[in-house]
Amino acid sequence: MKKIVIHELAASVYENESNILQLAAKKMGILPEQIQRWGILRKSLDARKKNDILYKYSLWIQPEEKLIPRLEKKDLKPMKP
Repeated sequence: MKKIVIHELAASVYENESNILQLAAKKMGILPEQIQRWGILRKSLDARKKNDILYKYSLWIQPEEKLIPRLEKKDLKPMKP
């Protein structure tokens, strides 16, 4: 199964980490139920704007196999081993 990488997924520091899946699905244009597995590759703190501090995530996503061609057209790249 192919995995896709999403970079620069922004979330408020007050956002619950369990909502990251919904944010990723929204960015990809799919439903959260269409994601089979996922994980956080990197989590960093963006504090450049003092009144708007964010976490920036890099995630790997394993969507349903039938969605891979459509997601690659959206410029979401497959994860390299």
